[in-house]
Amino acid sequence: MRNPKYLEKVIADKKIGDEYTRRSYEESFKRNYSNFSGDDSSYYTTSQINYTDDEKKMLHEIYRMASKKFHPDVHTVTMVAR
Repeated sequence: MRNPKYLEKVIADKKIGDEYTRRSYEESFKRNYSNFSGDDSSYYTTSQINYTDDEKKMLHEIYRMASKKFHPDVHTVTMVAR
């Protein structure tokens, strides 16, 4: 470039752009991947619900009834029979 001031401006703009891109990438990385470390993520948090034995039996029976009712093989057989 023949104009040294313009060259300095272009170099400074390039540095600013590179720094912005780097910071944006780092922030995006932290935002997207820090959740998987288990630090502040609700993705991996487990609830501390303690069911009694009676409640566990009741939930087990509810699950069994629902799985029998909505099982794809059973559902297709009843639909074909109709």
